[in-house]
Amino acid sequence: KQPPRALPGALHLLLLGLLSLVGGCKGETAPPSAAPEVKQTSDAASPPPQPPALGAAPAGGDASSPEATQQARTLNMAGLALRKAGNNAGALAKYRDAVAIAPDFAPARYNLACELALAGEADAAMGHLEALHATGRADAITFVAHAALDTDFAKVAKDPRFEALQAVVAFR
Repeated sequence: KQPPRALPGALHLLLLGLLSLVGGCKGETAPPSAAPEVKQTSDAASPPPQPPALGAAPAGGDASSPEATQQARTLNMAGLALRKAGNNAGALAKYRDAVAIAPDFAPARYNLACELALAGEADAAMGHLEALHATGRADAITFVAHAALDTDFAKVAKDPRFEALQAVVAFR
């Protein structure tokens, strides 16, 4: 028998990050990132909106203020409680509000992507995952990598954009 091979450093860190995130949408398991906001509409006939230019600041400022981040954290936690209670529509609304207030708060953006994927809104869910990935921040990349293991993304797992994003993250 040969001894087990050591994992390359980056892969090891990625696996450790993934192990810290287990199943389903998460609360605040990673620090904030900088990702643009995606506005949603309820008009099924219109095409899904695309995220604004990457690095776009929240309305009225260059970055989310500590107060906005705290508000987003509170809304995210309220969304998690609603989801746990089975109120996915209520959770979706809270996550949208959190992202509108602090677009750079990665946990809320990831949870919003989860709810959108569960609702079958693949384009919107992918927009949020792509926005997280585009930041290049380790915390956001960890959320994107976790999506491959998250059953919330089962409806979009075969989407070529999802597969491509996961392939890029796997080799990061």
